[in-house]
Amino acid sequence: MNLYSHIRAAEGDAPDPLRVRLKDGAGFFNEFAYNYSWKVKEKPNYVNHDRYLPSTFDLIGTPNDAPEAPRDLLSLWALVNLQLD
Repeated sequence: MNLYSHIRAAEGDAPDPLRVRLKDGAGFFNEFAYNYSWKVKEKPNYVNHDRYLPSTFDLIGTPNDAPEAPRDLLSLWALVNLQLD
């Protein structure tokens, strides 16, 4: 979460700072082994590539998140719930 704090500070008031930081996809394929496409009408206008970037909400989730991995991605809460099961 410390890294996210730095990204958030650098991007100011952006609603989803991680997506803003990675919007151009520079080095995206080299840095992440995560290769999913956006669903229809899901991609924000400011993102300039076709690879899905999880939102802050996707990464953190909610306390009700089931321990399932859509797009091979577990939210923080899904991990907690997985450990509690």
